[in-house]
Amino acid sequence: EGVKLKYLLRNVDIDKEQIKEFLSFIIGLPGGSSIANDKINLYIIKEDGTVQSFGIRLQNGDLVGVMDKPYEDYGFSFTFGEKLINKILTAEDPKEEAVKALMSKDIKVKGGSLFDRIKVFFLKLFLRFV
Repeated sequence: EGVKLKYLLRNVDIDKEQIKEFLSFIIGLPGGSSIANDKINLYIIKEDGTVQSFGIRLQNGDLVGVMDKPYEDYGFSFTFGEKLINKILTAEDPKEEAVKALMSKDIKVKGGSLFDRIKVFFLKLFLRFV
């Protein structure tokens, strides 16, 4: 998975470790643990406006699979700009920065199924109290 993810990220200003760290922040948020065992689609908006998209699969919060295109049967999708990850990870308080990005919709989150959309609703609701 590591080599494939590195290959998929070759044209964006984000590396594999940054993706893993970002996802660990999301999983650590109230209500965020629901993505720890799911298929996730990532849509990274590059500086030139094009979008790099791919799917990853998590098991117990660990990256266990990578697809070179988004999953059709995904649990969650995240859309964000490539510079945003660096901003979050280099912030004085990365968790607070991630919450701000989610609340301001700089990171867009969608659930794949009705049940996952309900989880996203509660995640956003919990974030108001963080």
